Amino acid sequence: SNFQIANASGPRLCIARNDTSVAEGNLIGALDFYGNDSDGTYELCGRILAEADADHTDGSKLTRLTFYTAGSDPDVAEERLRIDSGGRVLIGHTDPAENNNMFEVSTTYGGRIGFLRNDTTTSAGNNLGMLSFYGNDSNGTYQESARIQVDADLDHATGDKPGRITFLTSPDGSNTV
Repeated sequence: SNFQIANASGPRLCIARNDTSVAEGNLIGALDFYGNDSDGTYELCGRILAEADADHTDGSKLTRLTFYTAGSDPDVAEERLRIDSGGRVLIGHTDPAENNNMFEVSTTYGGRIGFLRNDTTTSAGNNLGMLSFYGNDSNGTYQESARIQVDADLDHATGDKPGRITFLTSPDGSNTV
């Protein structure tokens, strides 16, 4: 069966928390997704939560959205992605201070995409981040066609972070970058 909401001016589904003392970490609302296996038992497959990012007050409702998926243990959904109240997209962690796998765009000082290596012993040749570009051929296989890669040029130390940018492409007749 399907659940549908239709309206000529744009349908809306509202989930509301009815209380006057929302504190940081409190659940505002949730969407849970379940799958029914062959024995009729429903198991959690995924979840989207809206949670308070700070205590709510009149005029200030800092909130984050978190996205969960189930791995091999159907009783546990793990957080995979978070959009915090500052607009940061955090992938694989929940604290922007961790600085790994973060996608951030900010309008207050310009846009930025950060690739941050979480390693205090970065050595010459260590990869600091890359953008890879893939093409899908006629049999549905994605293959890398080009890459922009940044590596440590020498060992890193406090205040000394030499880096190297390399642009790589796959030549005609090849599938190797």
